[in-house]
Amino acid sequence: MTFKEIYDKTPDDFKTDFLYQVLNENSRLKNKFLESIPSVKEVATQEIIAYDDFKNMVDAAYNDFLELLQDIDLANLDWEDYTPSHSGYIPEWEALTELGEQEVENVLGGFKDEMISKLLQGNITEIVSDFLAFYQAAADADIDDPEYCFETINDYLVDTQLREWIMKAIGKIPFTRLNDDNVINVIKLFFEYYHNNKQDNLNEIRFFEDFLISILDSISDKSKILYFEQFSKIDKKYCPLFVSAVMKYNTGNNNREAILRELMFTDKNIGEELLKYYLENKETGKYLETAKQLYETDKEFWAQKVCSHISPDDDRDFFVEVNFQCYLKTAEITYYKKIKSLLSSSEKENFINRIHRNTLLKIKIYEVDKEFDKIKEIVNKIDVDSWYFSKEIMLPIINVYQEFCFNKIAKKIDKIMSGEKRNRYSYQNIVEWIFFAEKVPAHRDSVEALVNKLYTHKPPLPALKDEFRKAGLVDKF
Repeated sequence: MTFKEIYDKTPDDFKTDFLYQVLNENSRLKNKFLESIPSVKEVATQEIIAYDDFKNMVDAAYNDFLELLQDIDLANLDWEDYTPSHSGYIPEWEALTELGEQEVENVLGGFKDEMISKLLQGNITEIVSDFLAFYQAAADADIDDPEYCFETINDYLVDTQLREWIMKAIGKIPFTRLNDDNVINVIKLFFEYYHNNKQDNLNEIRFFEDFLISILDSISDKSKILYFEQFSKIDKKYCPLFVSAVMKYNTGNNNREAILRELMFTDKNIGEELLKYYLENKETGKYLETAKQLYETDKEFWAQKVCSHISPDDDRDFFVEVNFQCYLKTAEITYYKKIKSLLSSSEKENFINRIHRNTLLKIKIYEVDKEFDKIKEIVNKIDVDSWYFSKEIMLPIINVYQEFCFNKIAKKIDKIMSGEKRNRYSYQNIVEWIFFAEKVPAHRDSVEALVNKLYTHKPPLPALKDEFRKAGLVDKF
């Protein structure tokens, strides 16, 4: 008989009991089962608990986790249990890290499955208490790591393990509809816990911010979200993104601008939100004032954020500065072209002097301004054996100073040929330079002579000849 025939003949009670036993013993299968049931997505109501009870939950979970973390044994790792991440070569330090990670997973893997199960059943209060407890337990755990599997095992437990669980939880929230009152209460409890117990560690709240925002977003009746002080009296600077999320739902908040200004330096997302607010309300003066303040904190980042929203009519100097900064960051010459006509000679030279290592950025400017003599001067100062000597820096002047460019190319090829460690790559490089030399129309005969000279080199160079033939240079000249 086939499996299907056997299954069909098996009594339903037996199948149900067997299925329950299998699912109950396998947390991964159990979670898949829960995710597939529509009723799980209905509102899951849990008891609204008081702060003292919540604090007891955190303390109890902390003790459990601290005891569990002591089971992580990095001092007696068994290489027979090691499963490499791939079949290629793995350095010893990397293998040790992987073995250490596998030991951590063996000890803590069950918690991740349990966490998902709790979340799918709507136990949001217990999830939050577990996260708080694990964070502290991971920091306090005394775990010996004599083989240095981790840079710091305690940091790994928080920054990798706990962060992974939190991101997993965020991804699972859509599978259940949490009770609005439970969510509001547990957010209050979270902040109260930090307010009462961790005044010296309020910066830790940023670690949990994404999760807090995700459960805030799960609230069905957004009218219940009033203002940040509804949840906490902690200074807003410790959770700026959560504050912003609250304001997103409280559209009637007349203090939005003031709050965003208060928090604008705490997180780039807040700064962007404030700038967007001024754009939407067409408050150009405030936009420029704020953009300038933010720009000084991170010029590369903010230049690209504001450059398309300002004009020389708004603020000529700031417009020039921002676009030049964008040019420095992206090497897109369009940014320079936007400010070219606004610059005096001295301003232009000041900007060029700000370009330190990237010679090509200077050359692009001189090319736009048709100052080819300055490009020639730059090229002439660069040794042909330098990494900075390239086809790109000569391209703007190859038709202007043809003899100069051809002589530079010939010198570059001579330098390659005189090298003691010539190889296939060297000859391929020569081929590329010969093709580039063809761009010098007045020296085609010289290019042909150079090819013939190299091809008939004494002693013969079979590899070079082969590269010339493959590139079509033999037939071409």
